[in-house]
Amino acid sequence: MTMTDNMCPNCGTTVYDRDICPSCGADILDGPPKAVGIGEEFTFEVSAEDMAFELEDVELDEPPRLELELELCRRWSDRPDRTTFAARPRRLAPVDKSFDLDLAVADLVDTWYLVEDLGQREATFSLPQNMRDHAIRFRTPIGESSTREGRQLLLYRNREGITLEQFVELQNGALTFPQVKTIFEALLEAVSDLHGCGYRHLRLAPSRIRIAEAEHEHGIPESLLEPAPSTSESTHAVEVNIHEEPSSEWEFEHTDETQPQDISSLRDPDSTVDDLEPVDPDESSSDSPDSGQTEAVGSSGHWLESLDTQPSPSGGAVSAQMPREKAEYDVEPAWVSIECESHELDLDVEIIFEAVDGVVEPDAEAEDLSGFEGYAPPELYRRTVETFEPLIDVFSLGSLLYFMIAGRCPPTSVYTRHTPALPARNFRLAFPPGCDPVIKRSTRPDPESRYPDLASMANAFEEAAERIEQRHTDDVEPPRIEGAVERHIGIGKREQNPVNQDDVFRRTSRDGRLALMVVADGVSTATYGSGDIASAMVVREAEDVWDELIASYVQNEPICPFERVDDVIQRANECIVDYVNEHHTPFSGSPHEVMGTTALVALYHEGRVTLASVGDSRTYLQRGPGLEQLTIDHNLWTLSILNGMSADDSLSMPQGDALARCVGTFEIQNGTLRPTPPGADVVQFPIDAGDKLLLTTDGLIDFAGGNIETSEENILATLLSEPNPDLACLELVLLANRGGGGDNIGVGIADFE
Repeated sequence: MTMTDNMCPNCGTTVYDRDICPSCGADILDGPPKAVGIGEEFTFEVSAEDMAFELEDVELDEPPRLELELELCRRWSDRPDRTTFAARPRRLAPVDKSFDLDLAVADLVDTWYLVEDLGQREATFSLPQNMRDHAIRFRTPIGESSTREGRQLLLYRNREGITLEQFVELQNGALTFPQVKTIFEALLEAVSDLHGCGYRHLRLAPSRIRIAEAEHEHGIPESLLEPAPSTSESTHAVEVNIHEEPSSEWEFEHTDETQPQDISSLRDPDSTVDDLEPVDPDESSSDSPDSGQTEAVGSSGHWLESLDTQPSPSGGAVSAQMPREKAEYDVEPAWVSIECESHELDLDVEIIFEAVDGVVEPDAEAEDLSGFEGYAPPELYRRTVETFEPLIDVFSLGSLLYFMIAGRCPPTSVYTRHTPALPARNFRLAFPPGCDPVIKRSTRPDPESRYPDLASMANAFEEAAERIEQRHTDDVEPPRIEGAVERHIGIGKREQNPVNQDDVFRRTSRDGRLALMVVADGVSTATYGSGDIASAMVVREAEDVWDELIASYVQNEPICPFERVDDVIQRANECIVDYVNEHHTPFSGSPHEVMGTTALVALYHEGRVTLASVGDSRTYLQRGPGLEQLTIDHNLWTLSILNGMSADDSLSMPQGDALARCVGTFEIQNGTLRPTPPGADVVQFPIDAGDKLLLTTDGLIDFAGGNIETSEENILATLLSEPNPDLACLELVLLANRGGGGDNIGVGIADFE
């Protein structure tokens, strides 16, 4: 079937082959119907049981039906598929006028309600009986109404936790590892129970999942919230006028004009992730930078040390394609130290599914089903679903794990077959590595290559969580390091350029407790200098830094790893600028013609790796079947996505793979180059015995397979099959050359025993 797409005029959703938007119900051709607004009043027919009334001395076959009139008081949340309002009651009357309401009702529990405007989309709530009898919880409306224009309104009690989307917003998009682990394990169990009943969800998304704490009166998971939320109640006092004579209805007078509690009232404005305090340079420890800012993310012990480094420069050499200009493509470089407490959160988290659209059986009709962008698997976009296998929900769960780590919706694109375009940790370098392999396998475009069922996915996540916790165990003896480096010109690249512009470096102390490894990839085209000179300067400065490091280590003097890896980057940057000034002053050329290089600098000391990265060379962490990218590619399309551009727009940019940062950064003043910081990302994290690091230039990534996915699979297979670092480096060089060897190849492997 040929697919056509339109933009919904109401919510902006891209709609394929339909006249009605599946998200909000708007008519694509005629435009949206008039939306409801604050101050409007609507009447819902509800059950006294759903209203949580306690009936006294009344014997009825079923709870009485009531008419509840509500006023929309404030906008609660906006979603593409619905708008939610906080509403309070104005009038309550029995449907059966002969029923004595005053004698039947003793207490009114709920005073604030939520009204959701679904537009013209019909929502069904017919859950099968075996679902009703099961422990799986669904949030269902207690009443329905509609406007004259045909917009459907749903009425809910405001007592069932908060959405995952709201919870992540409360945490400023920075959930701790214990929070992610606790919520995701509960989510896996809930979806597994759903599958055990023979049904699929299909529309899992942060706005469709609510998390609650069973012991809390209103279900809001306060034990998960960091910083601690306000303790204000979400219900408000109501006076009920009970007349002398039996009345057929009640009029409500609200004595508290305070608005209902929403998520903004839970946030502690004095304890956010944006509230940073400067670090006193005189009090800095030997394993942290000597200046900058420290940020506390909650009270669980997940700390992020962030140094306020210089922004990327406004001029300098990047590559033959891209002048070094910050423009809209750059993001602030990061200096972070990854820490994590491995304790379990002692609370009972409940997962509540939104019942809008209900659940489906595996053999249900697939014609009118759709998912949420970023969380729907490719087969729903392609309309190739015949039966709803668990693999669809597996994909959505992987995307939800991405969302909890990154703090934002996965950036998906038609160019990535609707799978995440970047690793989740690209958005949060301070989150402990280890979960990305679970996300990758869950969100593969081919359903058959994902986890076959939720049990397999749950086991993989449990193993990943155990490894993360093991790395952050203080009483473990630091492992010894063995390593190797190798480089090759590339059999295809040699025909174009006989000079190898990749360079590598490795040194290790006798006891295997201190090591320095460098991999650099010189920019191929340059008029002023050349890529091989630039990469060689990085290696030369690494040699000097190593001499200083080993002297301090032997004398048992304190070592600051952050300073040391940054020294390599900054000194090499100054050397490149000095070279151009010496040979080409006064400088009158174009900035992008100056030589430059990528750089990976990894320092191992006291059981931790401090990694500096500039450019698009990559560092991977390998453990068992997992291979996780630790670095950010400093190219145009990656940084534009990190800056908020859509993945589709970013990946369609011409020359989007051009470097936006490299070593060889400067500004020009009166014909002389002045060095400016290249903007390296510097990350420090603990290492556990059995971990392996791979530092590599793009010559391996681009030619180890037909695409990134197969390339990384082939690299992983090589690392697993060859435990010796020297031989593994040679095998990786062969792998890239067998794929054509169209670029120089530089690799380094650090194996921790």
